[in-house]
Amino acid sequence: MANKVLNFFNNKKVKKSKVSKSILDILPFVKIEDYIYLKNGCLEILEVEGKDIFSLQEEEVKDNIFSFQTFLRSYSSDFKLVVMDFPVDTTSQQSYIEYKIKTCTNKFYVDFLNDRLNELKRLEATTMNTEYYIFIFAKDKSSLNDSVVSFKRLFSAVGEIYHIENLKKEKILYKLNNMNSKI
Repeated sequence: MANKVLNFFNNKKVKKSKVSKSILDILPFVKIEDYIYLKNGCLEILEVEGKDIFSLQEEEVKDNIFSFQTFLRSYSSDFKLVVMDFPVDTTSQQSYIEYKIKTCTNKFYVDFLNDRLNELKRLEATTMNTEYYIFIFAKDKSSLNDSVVSFKRLFSAVGEIYHIENLKKEKILYKLNNMNSKI
């Protein structure tokens, strides 16, 4: 009897699951031009300027909440608010200070510049900026364009919106898909 049971399980074919060949099969992104083209639509990423509500008066906080509430009731297209932390970038300041160190003849001033350079390196290693992004989704490019225009018009009462470059969009998508990376 035991042999019959073992033969039954040995003869049964196991269905193998299909494994994706690369990460490109999993991720929905196709290309980045003026918009991000997805496998099933389009995406635009806009940066939103943050507000320090802790330094505002109570009445100003209520006004900001009311204007955001009005925006949410008015805007009907698909969007997502994404909050990300990026490290502070001080490379341009560091390169300038390194240039000044090379050209400086005053020893005391060189010591001051070295301290400033070390401070910038420490700041870059330990400090993060919190940035806010809006992801606007649509089925095609024309409806995405309409959604972006509508979003900008309605959100103008809430806060400032900025277009971002494709390189920054790539960094955002990279960080979104690699959450433990520092970038």
